Amino acid sequence: MQGAMEQWINEIVAGVVASVFGAIYWLIRTVLTNNRKIELLELEIKTRDSRREDDRKAVEEIKQEMKDLRRELHDYFVTSSKRD
Repeated sequence: MQGAMEQWINEIVAGVVASVFGAIYWLIRTVLTNNRKIELLELEIKTRDSRREDDRKAVEEIKQEMKDLRRELHDYFVTSSKRD
């Protein structure tokens, strides 16, 4: 009976130790995986910010070109109407 009880305790201890190591492995793996995902997300955010800045510049250029075209059209029609 003593031997059976020791074996039972050893099995419990082995199970607890295996569970603790499994939990530590899972935690490390999860943390490292999450850190990698975080790094990838941060890189994506930086890339999007860069693209967004490029888009803003392009939109500003388009707006300026539109203003210039309006001014040129206005000047063209004003001068052509004065000739007539």
